[in-house]
Amino acid sequence: MALYAGIDVGTSGGRCLIVDERGRRAGYGEHPWRYTPDESGFPTLEPATAINALRAAVTDALKTCDPGELRAAGVTSQRTGVVFLDADGRELYVGPNTDGRGAQEGIAQEKAHGDLIYRVAGRLPAMIYFPARLAWFRANHPDVEPAVALSFGDWIVARATGVWATDPTQAAEMLVYDVALGRWSPDLLGALSVPETILPSLRAAGEPSGVAEEGNPLGLPAGLGVFCAGADTQCAALGLGVVESGSAFVVAGTTMIAQQLLGDYALDPKGRTWTSPHLVVDVLSQESHCGEAGSALVWLSGLVKETPSSLVTESDLSEAGAGGVRFYDAYPSTARDFALVRSGGFEFPVPVLALGRSRGDLARGLLEGIAFGARAELDVLEEINGAPSEIAVAGGVARARAFREALAGSSQRPLRVATETASSALGAAIVAAAPDHGGVRAAAHGMADKGAEIDPVEAHGYPALYASWRARADELDQKAMKMGGLLR
Repeated sequence: MALYAGIDVGTSGGRCLIVDERGRRAGYGEHPWRYTPDESGFPTLEPATAINALRAAVTDALKTCDPGELRAAGVTSQRTGVVFLDADGRELYVGPNTDGRGAQEGIAQEKAHGDLIYRVAGRLPAMIYFPARLAWFRANHPDVEPAVALSFGDWIVARATGVWATDPTQAAEMLVYDVALGRWSPDLLGALSVPETILPSLRAAGEPSGVAEEGNPLGLPAGLGVFCAGADTQCAALGLGVVESGSAFVVAGTTMIAQQLLGDYALDPKGRTWTSPHLVVDVLSQESHCGEAGSALVWLSGLVKETPSSLVTESDLSEAGAGGVRFYDAYPSTARDFALVRSGGFEFPVPVLALGRSRGDLARGLLEGIAFGARAELDVLEEINGAPSEIAVAGGVARARAFREALAGSSQRPLRVATETASSALGAAIVAAAPDHGGVRAAAHGMADKGAEIDPVEAHGYPALYASWRARADELDQKAMKMGGLLR
């Protein structure tokens, strides 16, 4: 039996999923990590922390498998995380996607070159990307120039194989990649002061980056083919079989993103979306960002001293509409204006002496608010590209029934919801299996999670609930944008 490993260098920890040639789970391991502030006060990931967690995840996943049957491994990771190495491959800086050290430099880059960046790279704001962090690093470490810059996933591939490589989806996250032409952009390299020599070599999705070296720190078998499997969002879509133009996909994890696949490169004239490569060569993804999802659930669970899973269970006891409780946080952001601070919160009926709501109502109101945020994201994509051919959903929040019911009901159409909880890792394993299946799309057709279909329930009344929520959310967003000086 042929086995394939998908390794996910996530925001909260490392995961390893091993599947067979039909995508069936054969082994799994997961180990969390924490970021620590460096001398500047910004978060970093200690290299040993990451390597030890990933090695433990690989070891756990292999406990139920025969390592001799492992054919290849793919590595995916969080987007916008960046690692700087010196010429000997030693880590100079390991900055996660939560690192804001390049904000000032990024604002300056965007003021000078914002139109060029969005037109060619298909995304903003510059402050969260590699060139801004490189500018910060140079200003704060003038005697040290990084030799190479890698995404988190590509860094782990390098640690296993000794090869510095990347794929188009992670290349796009470096902000100096021409998404339409599929190559590093000379214009962006010059404008953002990035030497091409610092960048890894480009590999097509499904092309091996190298082979695992003897004694590699992940504990992978020596000689195993290792693939740069791409960005975690695209891997999650691949893991659910979202590979055809017109399909839409929502990832409701710590944060939330909605994507719709396109046949040709296109930008939103209003600057509300990002356009990225997909892992299937003849389609791209256009995405709308909605801010927080799972992080809001974790926040509420901490306030009431319950686990997130307990709150989800209590939300099932509340009826649709959550007894009038509404939650406002998730809302489509614009790529260009990207309001980092918004007004939000809970609304509930008063007087509380007579109408006070339960903890389950608060939990359901929060989950419904997140689902309505996803529906608002899908509205943006439909306005630009037309109605999607399907809506697929993955991520930890998607396992909550209240979220699924609210999204299906407000969208008034069925959802296809992931049943494999490690969707990104499954997508990475599919990339690793591509040569044995005749390509990434063929591997996805044979191995992807088929999901479970969730139909809307008319009696829940979600279209009206969403319309009311959307009107209030739009009002809050307009106020936030004015306070931020983004609207006149």
